[in-house]
Amino acid sequence: MSSRILVIGEIASALVRRTRRDSGAVFGVFEIRDTDRMEFRTWNAFVNDPALIEEIERLRVGEPIGVSGPFSIRFRAEAMPPEIVHSVTVAAIVDTRPRKAKTKTLIRKEQAVKSDAAPVAPSEPKNGGRDFDDDLPF
Repeated sequence: MSSRILVIGEIASALVRRTRRDSGAVFGVFEIRDTDRMEFRTWNAFVNDPALIEEIERLRVGEPIGVSGPFSIRFRAEAMPPEIVHSVTVAAIVDTRPRKAKTKTLIRKEQAVKSDAAPVAPSEPKNGGRDFDDDLPF
């Protein structure tokens, strides 16, 4: 079982496509920068799904983004000074852009029925021309 995380921040570097040496599959790598109590943290984000790669490529550096997926945190002792490396594998993108609500006039236009689409009245009454004469006894 792996733990999942929701990372919300801004794109720190553009997505770069790479190819796996063993299988030849394409994946993407980019960085997300988030802020916690006025301290910045950089996440290395890996994307394996081609649809998600294309969606992230449309975004620019500095735009807000939210991603979720399995994560790992490791300590790099060989770096000077030693540092903590945060990584996340993007399984889904959480949309952070505000959406415009539909206006009432747009909703009315969608719901309006065109006169050509309205059902046509029958040419002959169902009861054989006897409009007010039905078979119910009083």
